[in-house]
Amino acid sequence: MYIFVDLDKTFLKIDISRYLFKQNPMYFFKICFYSLFYSDVYIKKMIAEKIEINDLFFKKYVNHDVLNYLKKQDKSKIILITGSHQILANKIKQHFSFFAKAIGSEQINCIGVNKLNEILKITNDFLYIGDSTQDIPIWKKASKIGIVLHNTKISNLVHDIIKKYKKDIIKFIA
Repeated sequence: MYIFVDLDKTFLKIDISRYLFKQNPMYFFKICFYSLFYSDVYIKKMIAEKIEINDLFFKKYVNHDVLNYLKKQDKSKIILITGSHQILANKIKQHFSFFAKAIGSEQINCIGVNKLNEILKITNDFLYIGDSTQDIPIWKKASKIGIVLHNTKISNLVHDIIKKYKKDIIKFIA
């Protein structure tokens, strides 16, 4: 079974855009201005190019519960899939050798149904680890559900999916 892992607030404890804005608050206003003229994917590319990632970043922001789980799995079937730009997905993959592949936003905004379609190009048998309402269509199709628990609303929605679709679940601590 393939394992697909989301990035923001799942593999990482943070949202990468918010991290950048905390590092440089003026960048928030620049992104807001550019968002009037450019696509979401282009904005994500701008963010990915600005993010500097190093060992200290990962020590501070990686979700160790998810990381420890992934380290025990078949590395040939672990795929990072994220709404962040492909540039950032590649940076993360380079740092963590257990990711067989990294899929990010490039031609399309890789969230929700678009993300599900990317997964279905590879397999129909998969575990998806995520954290948000945008992940609900993916969890509905997944063979197994992984959820990072930091939001009661999401937890309740996932439990409804489990009951309706009779899915196995793995819970991770945020």
